[in-house]
Amino acid sequence: MKKLKFVLMAVVATMLVFSACETEDLDAPEITLFGDQVMNLVLNVDTWAEPGFEAIDEQDGDLTSNVIITGDSVDVTRIGVYEITYSVSDKAGNQTSKKRTVNVIVDQDTYVGSWAVTEEITGDNPEPVWNYTATVAKSGVDPNTILVTNFGGYAATFTATVEFDKFGNFTIPNQPLTGSGFYGTMEGEGTTAEDGYTLHIIYDVEYADGDKDRGEGTWVKNK
Repeated sequence: MKKLKFVLMAVVATMLVFSACETEDLDAPEITLFGDQVMNLVLNVDTWAEPGFEAIDEQDGDLTSNVIITGDSVDVTRIGVYEITYSVSDKAGNQTSKKRTVNVIVDQDTYVGSWAVTEEITGDNPEPVWNYTATVAKSGVDPNTILVTNFGGYAATFTATVEFDKFGNFTIPNQPLTGSGFYGTMEGEGTTAEDGYTLHIIYDVEYADGDKDRGEGTWVKNK
């Protein structure tokens, strides 16, 4: 009987030792994103394909097949910022997540071509609504600058330099009028529609004689 009691005590002691040696799993899995974490895709030019990912846990091993993907669906026909979230949990309930940002952006080629313009002029010399065709060409140097010829529905049109950011927001820096018979300066701003085929531009003209006009127009790209 004493021998049995001793054996039971030894077993219990051994279990306590093993229990004391066990450690709680507090480490979350690690997700690795293949490709860039921030990606830029050109509107209507590039295509979207998931570059891939991997999830590894120290205790549970490869958990890639358990990764859940949520967030935005990337649409390369629409300008914008798309965020994709990758999440995974291990058996102990430790969770981790990582985000990828995909920017669908514009470049010079987005604007190159002819545009049908509807424009209204207000100010010191208000005019009826004008309809005309503007032509956009590359700047040849700066990838964020375009050249617009036949800008404005004036009797003598002029060339304008237009700057834009990757999401199609415009700045028309203060610059001289280049149309024959017009003297003064112009500047303005504008935006690009999500699909890249429509622009909304507002600009101000100040003539050498002090008169001021404002032009506000919608530009639709001729496909």
